[in-house]
Parts: sequence; structure tokens; C-alpha cells
Amino acid sequence: MSETKKPLLPEMLQMWQKTLSWQPDAGHLLEFQRLYELILEGNQQLNLTRITEPRDFWEKHLWDGLRGVSPLWTNADDWRVIDIGTGAGFPGLPVAIARPDWQITLLDSTGKKTAFVQSVIDKLGMENAVTHR
Repeated sequence: MSETKKPLLPEMLQMWQKTLSWQPDAGHLLEFQRLYELILEGNQQLNLTRITEPRDFWEKHLWDGLRGVSPLWTNADDWRVIDIGTGAGFPGLPVAIARPDWQITLLDSTGKKTAFVQSVIDKLGMENAVTHR
């Protein structure tokens, strides 16, 4: 029996550092990869995203979302943040991974999507993220 090889996200460590003055550590990279895998699995049941190629996912769902909040990182410990219209959990889930000291609420009006996002939160063991509908 052959096992299907899962696509891997690019690490892009120099790009993270150059553009955000931050680099994900090994734990962040593992969580980003697991998030990617969960999105690909969920995409088979729900219309979550058309962005599924590893490099595109990295750029549009991880890097772009974190780039939007990176100017707020300096002296921003223990923030409470809400992601309104989170859909499949972007940018809220990557922010919650990158900033475990922030409390993230992911809000969406679609029950199926909030249920999916909550399942991702549970599977990743995120203690700093909750969903709300």
C-alpha cells in the first residue's frame, strides 16, 4: 500500500525576516503545515478556498495575512483581536499561530465555516482562538 505524499509549504525564512522582521520557529512551521493540510481536507467537503497550491497558500493565506498585522507587533502583548468574516479562518488562524499571546476571535455568519474553523482550532490545540457566529 503506498501512502500519498502530502504537499509541503515552502519555509521562506528569509522572506519572513526581510518583510516582517520575524521568522517562524519550527513549531510555527509545523502548525502552518498542519493548518494547510486541514484546509486541503476540509476543502473536499466545503468550498473553503481555491488557493491550494503550496506557494500560493503560503503567500496569500499566511504571509499576506501576517503582513497586515505585523506593524502592530511591537509592544502588542496580550491583545484581543477579532477577524470579521473569517471564512476558512484567514487571517485569524495564522495570526493565532504566530501570536499565541493574542486572543483571537474568528467571526463568520456561515455556520458550516465556523464549525470547520472550530474543528481546526481543536485539532491544532489552540488555546488562544475561538469562533463566533
